[in-house]
Amino acid sequence: MLIACQRPVAAAVLGAVLFASGPAAAGPPDPLPLYGHEMVFSVWRKGDKIGQHRVLFAHQDGALVVRSILDLAVKILGITVYRYDYRAQETWRNGKLVALASTVDDNGTSSKVKAAEAQGKLDVTGPDGSAVINGAILPSTHWDAQVIHADRVLNTLDGKLDHIALVPKGVEGVATNDGERQAMHYLWTGDVKAESWYDAAGHWLKLRFLGKDGTPIEYICMRCLAAAP
Repeated sequence: MLIACQRPVAAAVLGAVLFASGPAAAGPPDPLPLYGHEMVFSVWRKGDKIGQHRVLFAHQDGALVVRSILDLAVKILGITVYRYDYRAQETWRNGKLVALASTVDDNGTSSKVKAAEAQGKLDVTGPDGSAVINGAILPSTHWDAQVIHADRVLNTLDGKLDHIALVPKGVEGVATNDGERQAMHYLWTGDVKAESWYDAAGHWLKLRFLGKDGTPIEYICMRCLAAAP
């Protein structure tokens, strides 16, 4: 059960606004001080919990490795009528994405995306073919709040380069494992349609998007802040 712990609103709003308007850094911050080694969201649809999304962080051989694991199952009268499983692994070196591999099982239909750095560029292969991405790029895995400054992301579901803009919609209270926190609500526009919430410190706290049938899917934070020292 989440215990509400309201912070002073004026300070939280100011912090969120400053964060939202600040310059983008060269690479992602170290996520371990923000999240610890794992963050967990429960996934909800029409008032029912349908799955869980986990993100795991580790430093390995001088690189940052980020694994995303999503398992969804929609049931009617106890019978699973739809299943969706997603796995992704990102490898970062010196603040730059140098490799990515993802797999999707969409109710029995499988697809893969692979990306690897070569000669300073990112070679990407997805279900619809191959492409080369020049310059720094963030994947569409949401954990890095610098996405609020981005105008494009690498879609880890299909390997496409999606053009985006995140529009701030105002500060809201969001329930977390550490009580309620003030976070900026962003609307994704462009090639990706979604909503996400980030606080002034850069924590990803919430996500909402529409499923294939137009039903809202919502992520609720179960563990999205590092434990207090």
